[in-house]
Amino acid sequence: MRYYRYAECGDYDFASVVLSDLPDGLDVAEIHWDDRPRASSWTPLAITHVVELEDGIKQEMGDFPMGNSCRIPLFSGRAWEVVSRRIDCQWEALPLVPPVCTQLYLIHVMETIDCVDLDRSEFYRYPSGRVGRIQRFCLKPEKLEGKHIFKTPAESGHDLLVDDVFREVVQQEGLRGLSFRQGLIPMAGSTEDKETFRDEDEARFTRLAGRPIMTVSDLAAALKDETIQPGQVPVNYVVRRGRNILLRGLGWSALVRAGVPESDWVRLDQTGKQVPGMRGTTFDDMERIQAERENEAKKAGKKGTRPG
Repeated sequence: MRYYRYAECGDYDFASVVLSDLPDGLDVAEIHWDDRPRASSWTPLAITHVVELEDGIKQEMGDFPMGNSCRIPLFSGRAWEVVSRRIDCQWEALPLVPPVCTQLYLIHVMETIDCVDLDRSEFYRYPSGRVGRIQRFCLKPEKLEGKHIFKTPAESGHDLLVDDVFREVVQQEGLRGLSFRQGLIPMAGSTEDKETFRDEDEARFTRLAGRPIMTVSDLAAALKDETIQPGQVPVNYVVRRGRNILLRGLGWSALVRAGVPESDWVRLDQTGKQVPGMRGTTFDDMERIQAERENEAKKAGKKGTRPG
């Protein structure tokens, strides 16, 4: 199971909103971090401003607009209806005064779980000693069974986290406004955060497999169960001094991890071609970088070797 920081899942291609303070002058965050229910005494909160222009382009309202604090979830009426129907969670929807025709809700998650193993997580502390941002998580799985959206305590980061079940519901229902690729949290002992596909590749492999394919491990599993065929994961190569040199990208890693014989690989000659999304960088440049890293690794290995 993978987890995501909700605060980093927001898709800023959609409009965002600014919420007013509570009638008693408190900030909305004071409700968010308090697990006591509020629905019975709630007065719909006003939205004071809608930010719907980015670089002069008008943005539409998505199903999960970002508010003053991106850690606090805001749902459209449709999002709340379908997600709450499919996910059992301790939460409530607090209505906002709609600035447009779309009904929006502030989602009050009322479950804080002490699930972060700080002894095995990587994080920094503020000068006061308080835990700041956790850079690499180690979560306690025994505390998270059946938990799909929850908060972590203030003493272990104060994050709002969601899991793959939440992500799959959002994607299956066609809800817009969250981009989970950005929110994927690095886990202690895992390299998944370094093995995540570009959006285009993720979309292509997900379409082929019929299930989310975000990382090398996902793709390797799909190759193993033959949901995706080796021929659908081409490996790039360049010609250098008459030799075909394979580029060890994420597709290459998935094929190796899945144990696919090299005889079943499809190879693409990318000599002299530009790498998509990397302006001014060719596949030949990538091969040179790969060779430099291999040489550095060999040198480091020799330095670490002692005669017996």
